Amino acid sequence: MTDNPAVLTVVGIGADGWPGLTGTATAALTGAEVIFGSSRQLALLPESVAAELHPWPTPLVPALRGLLESRRGRRIAVLASGDPMFHGIGATLIRLVGAASVRVIPSPSSVSLAAARLGWPLPDVDVLSLVSAPVEELHPLIHPGRKILILSAGARTPAAVAALLTSRGYADSVVTVLSQLGGPAEELIAGTAANLGSADFDPLNVVAVVCSTGADVSTRPSRPAAPWAGSPKSSGTDAGHSAGGHSAGGHSAGGRMDGGQADGGHADARHLESGHADVGCLDGGHADGGHPDFAHADDGHADGGRSADGLSDGRNLDVSHADGGRQDAGHFDGGRSVGGHSDGGHPDAGHLDGGHLDSGHMDSGHTDSGLSGGGRHLDGGRLDGGLPDGGRSGGGRSGGGRSGGGNGDPVLVGPRPLVPGLSDSVYASDGQLTKREVRAVTLALLGPQPGELLWDIGAGSGSIAIEWMRTHRDCRAIAIESSAERVERIVRNAAALGVPKLRVVEGRAPGALAGLPAPDVVFVGGGLTRDGVVEAALAALPAGGRLVANAVTLESEAVLAAWYARLGGELTRIAVNRASPVGGFTGWRAMMPVTIWSVIRP
Repeated sequence: MTDNPAVLTVVGIGADGWPGLTGTATAALTGAEVIFGSSRQLALLPESVAAELHPWPTPLVPALRGLLESRRGRRIAVLASGDPMFHGIGATLIRLVGAASVRVIPSPSSVSLAAARLGWPLPDVDVLSLVSAPVEELHPLIHPGRKILILSAGARTPAAVAALLTSRGYADSVVTVLSQLGGPAEELIAGTAANLGSADFDPLNVVAVVCSTGADVSTRPSRPAAPWAGSPKSSGTDAGHSAGGHSAGGHSAGGRMDGGQADGGHADARHLESGHADVGCLDGGHADGGHPDFAHADDGHADGGRSADGLSDGRNLDVSHADGGRQDAGHFDGGRSVGGHSDGGHPDAGHLDGGHLDSGHMDSGHTDSGLSGGGRHLDGGRLDGGLPDGGRSGGGRSGGGRSGGGNGDPVLVGPRPLVPGLSDSVYASDGQLTKREVRAVTLALLGPQPGELLWDIGAGSGSIAIEWMRTHRDCRAIAIESSAERVERIVRNAAALGVPKLRVVEGRAPGALAGLPAPDVVFVGGGLTRDGVVEAALAALPAGGRLVANAVTLESEAVLAAWYARLGGELTRIAVNRASPVGGFTGWRAMMPVTIWSVIRP
């Protein structure tokens, strides 16, 4: 224990308790006057420790500073599970009082112990904490043959993981539940996701997954058979082929393996013990002790003529590019256009309000419901379920074909690539969906960087915000959408595609933008013809911030042309053609061309 009472000492302790601690750790706890920890952790201390023992209150974060201030001048120690700096309370305390005021004495983390038991090199493993996060965050990590270690929220997490794997078509993935790691009651139970069931697992567990090859489902429609051909070939473009499904750590399905005591401690406060959080995981503002009270704050589309049946894989992409380089100095005034919109090109403010056919969303006649101001705010993680509502796609015709993100139920099984441009079929949509080719180009122009916040204005089905967040776990987004029905659909799409922390605001821009956290990047997918939308987006951006806007109508194109004339940037036009049956032959079916303006705020 340090002699300086101004320094907090954080000691990681495992399931093996006091015997598993180093001499440095036991000396720090013996010399402490006050010790904080979960009830389970405090019960591991011997009677020889004379300090005052204080269980953490619930909720912890709001009370933490006051607890420390009230014991100022005394030697304080804090117990954490395993490694306090791995999703642990050590990181929270450092953010609160500064690194110079915190001394950390770690034990092995639960992930280190699990990897050691299974013989998995940690660089080859994806790690996910579900302590205070929805199980849907597992979606982006599910790929054929991949290994995943999941920090559990409690006894129900293994069954939730198994159910999600099964729903994605990975029912034969091997799932191993490692309980009480490092302690005398250590136990490993292995099985497939399909047969793991809802066994009575110890709440102090880590879940290990070896993903199978997954369902043999392509998310891209296959070309119909030609008259001279035999069975039609599936394109197989999105299907994974790597082998998987072998037993994790050598444990056969359904087998049990009782482990002895290990030198390391069990880690990372992942578990609930008699209603108390193991704390130690308030990293990033989340309570990794399972307290709902700490839930994340989540600072958290041309549609086009897609044939409703039998699309082939043929694509034709024409891109017209206007190089803008001009950035008229002095023509940007606080984010407001100088001189208004271009003469004759811009309709009245309400002209296309409601059915904003702007951008890559071809919005089939939606009204903006008259909302202004902040409107409703939804966090994807707060909605139960997580499956999109299928059967609502194709709301209206546009560009000679049926629009929609999957003509019927969205495709929920099979592999999903990490690069932008997911198949349209994975989205539930009423037709307002940025098609995959346009979406991929748009995300490339938006240029997601870890930690950046995106505003997706006129979010439609949420595809731009969702795929922005899928590029990196630290990418954040706020989707702004005026239709209540679409807001609910965005929330479900976000959960089903692995980004349940997407924040969704129901309301009409520009009013709904007031009070939102300042963005780093803005995408305008709807409402371009409404007065003040582009001005508000530009004004919210910092210098160097990026704005991308898509248009499909002449009126919205005129708005983009006017802004391009004032601020420069880049103007790009994309025309996509998809091969489609024409009687017994195949022809090109054109989608509506999309004009994209991208600019960096000076």
